[in-house]
Amino acid sequence: MSIWLYDSYNPTTINPKVAFQSDCIFCNTTLVRNHEEEEKIELYETLNYGLSDNFTTKCVAVIGICPICGWWKYGVGTYIGGSLPSSFEMRVATLKKLDLSDVSIPINDVRSYLTAKYESRFKIDPRMFEEVVASVFRDHGFTSTVTNYSGDGGIDIILDGNDNQTIGIQVKRYKDRISVAKIRELTGALVLNGHTKGIFVTTSEFQEGVYSLADISAHKGYPIELIDATEFLAKLKIAQLSSYKEVAEKKPWGSVREWGL
Repeated sequence: MSIWLYDSYNPTTINPKVAFQSDCIFCNTTLVRNHEEEEKIELYETLNYGLSDNFTTKCVAVIGICPICGWWKYGVGTYIGGSLPSSFEMRVATLKKLDLSDVSIPINDVRSYLTAKYESRFKIDPRMFEEVVASVFRDHGFTSTVTNYSGDGGIDIILDGNDNQTIGIQVKRYKDRISVAKIRELTGALVLNGHTKGIFVTTSEFQEGVYSLADISAHKGYPIELIDATEFLAKLKIAQLSSYKEVAEKKPWGSVREWGL
């Protein structure tokens, strides 16, 4: 993932707690840890210090990658005869600043960036956000197609449903809450385009009355699923679960020291 810069930090500028925590500092997801390499570095540090002094030596290492946004960390602390680490080493990935209005940025990078910095969703190019939404539904098992930007009939994405039926999605990158009028527009678009179900995805929330109108539309034979910013982030995170493997294989934290080398 190219949204990360692979830097080393001076230990004096980093809170030691960050070196040992096992959750992502960006999206709070539990890191996928490399226990084999943790054991190597712990053995190295313990033997290195343990053979040179008479104090009890204990080394703790946390080496892992976030399975959602791809952030990684290498944190090692060495305790020599005390409750506080006598030394610690920290290497982490830092997040680049992406211009989300640039439509040339790869979709995978945009998705990872959104999971790490979801408040930036309001800056994403609207067309790019439609592509992101379509890709997330693809990862959830649907065949999805983004419609032409002009003349789309009020439908931004089409999903293939069961029995040759189709689902029409409307995507709104808004800061303001979605009004009842927007749901009426989607219902009309479903009827005119022959879709049997609708989904409304927004980067914000829905106004009062929207959910009641969606229920009425469902009773009329046109069910509409409402996905606000929080629900879409949850779907995006699920879709991201396999993305960390690309980073993990490269081991961006560098080589782990082994005793005798």
